[in-house]
Amino acid sequence: MHRSIFFLFVLVLLLPRLSFAQFTSSSSVLGVHIGVSNVARATVLGAKFEDGIAQAGPGVFGGSAKVDYYTWNAGGIIQTYFFVTASANYHITLGDSPAFDPFVGLGIGYLYETNKYPSSSSISTYDNAGSGFTVVASLGARYYLSPSVALRLEFGTSQVYAVGGFDFGF
Repeated sequence: MHRSIFFLFVLVLLLPRLSFAQFTSSSSVLGVHIGVSNVARATVLGAKFEDGIAQAGPGVFGGSAKVDYYTWNAGGIIQTYFFVTASANYHITLGDSPAFDPFVGLGIGYLYETNKYPSSSSISTYDNAGSGFTVVASLGARYYLSPSVALRLEFGTSQVYAVGGFDFGF
């Protein structure tokens, strides 16, 4: 696993830039990611869609929707989480590095949690007491490998701490 991540990192550093790209008000991207959650550092799998909305000052406003899934098993209790967010993001345009796209985001998310208890416990139903709405904030960046493919790294303050993945523009 570590060897694969190292190989990918070296490949990205050595990959020549085929062309420049940057998030604009007419951009739309869809991507997949893997990351780390706030629950026992469980592995997160997810997807994100973002659409450019408007040029504003030295950057671009975008709107995004993201869904994340993760599960955790402790002593026979299986916790499963679906986290759906909607965010407004501000992308800072950097004239000297058009392949690099830093952004900050603020939005709202809904966490749906289920807890399945072992049959030997006195609890026989699912418990979703952890479900509900929460404010989300994020800080991230894309690095465009081509006009339609980018690497994304994003850090959050809510249920999902960090994700990394690929975004595809269309």
